[in-house]
Amino acid sequence: MRKIYFCSALVLLTLSTMAARESSRIEPIEGYTQQTTVPLIESLTRKHTDTVTTIAPIPGTDNFFSSGKDGFVSYITSDGLQQIWQISEIPIKKLAVDSSGKRIAAYETDGFSIHRISVWDWEKRQRLYAKRFKDAVTSLSWSAKGSFLLVGNSSLEGITILEGNSGRYKSVFTQSPGMVTLALTGASENSIITFGPSGNIQYTDLNNGKERASYLAERDLSQPILLNNNLVIAGYYDGAIYTVDATSGKTIRTYEANDPILSAQSSDRQPNWFENTEDGIVLKVGENIPVPILAGSQKISAAASLDTRIVFGTETGELYSIPRNNKNSETYNPQPLASNDIQHIDDITTDGTRLFILSSGSVFITSGYGAAPVFAFSGMNANKITLVEDGLLFWSSSKNSS
Repeated sequence: MRKIYFCSALVLLTLSTMAARESSRIEPIEGYTQQTTVPLIESLTRKHTDTVTTIAPIPGTDNFFSSGKDGFVSYITSDGLQQIWQISEIPIKKLAVDSSGKRIAAYETDGFSIHRISVWDWEKRQRLYAKRFKDAVTSLSWSAKGSFLLVGNSSLEGITILEGNSGRYKSVFTQSPGMVTLALTGASENSIITFGPSGNIQYTDLNNGKERASYLAERDLSQPILLNNNLVIAGYYDGAIYTVDATSGKTIRTYEANDPILSAQSSDRQPNWFENTEDGIVLKVGENIPVPILAGSQKISAAASLDTRIVFGTETGELYSIPRNNKNSETYNPQPLASNDIQHIDDITTDGTRLFILSSGSVFITSGYGAAPVFAFSGMNANKITLVEDGLLFWSSSKNSS
């Protein structure tokens, strides 16, 4: 009896390419040859390698997307399964998902000269279109049915409206509403509400561009969101969260806050938010006593309320969740949603200093003895790995007996 080894899917990846964090072997997303998708297997979760910038819930579910400065987008379901792509070589600052959960829009920016909106079909792993902007994008949202993408920006126009599937420009406004940091359509998509730093709340007919109503509210509110079934606008300014009547512009009340991360959803009647304090993260709901979040020294960077839980991300890339309606809790012990854990090892190789670990198509690297493995890239259809000169060689092997 002798063992016969069959090798297939031979792949060579140079260490210099790997160090540049480029994907290997993975087919490019259709229409986007500069970047590649990097889907991880569902049993292996992975945290972002840099700050989490956005949590984008799918309405009415506990499923959500997250984006990070690392250029990755992850999709995590209520039962903990995760898919992840790298869609950008630069940070993703904003992310929006349509009501079907099938299309996402990302604002990619280097913070200086590049301001790019890209729209993706998540299920097909396909980029539908991309648009470059001269000015910074200040808000990103889909219309209620997903017919339009609403792109608030710091240009004189204040907002750009694109047809959802094609990216074609739709002319609506006869007069600029000013810089827009919040935009939302009605359920029928016949009208749109816009709001921005000027304090102008404006309702506009999407069919003819005519202004239906406008009100002047508190100026310079950051992180504006809608509450109470879209009847109230909440935002932060100078040590306080303001709630404003969206149908009159009048301030309803204020809540003392310190650099909050707002996390309420439109059905909530009062704001809830996270704060980073000297003692750690706390959750505040209206005038209720702050509740500590037992997440160690983590600093929160993004948050959102889902159907039954609140999800938040940190400056170091972690994702956590806590229950939404646990009103009697004195503390919250958050559940980690992603990590760099390796659940199965297929093969290991070393250059004498580092370990290169292949686990179910994903590669992890340790920087030295006792160091935790760090995710490098994914998508390798192989179960063997070895070093060849300055590169990594991947192949698949199977054993047959005869």
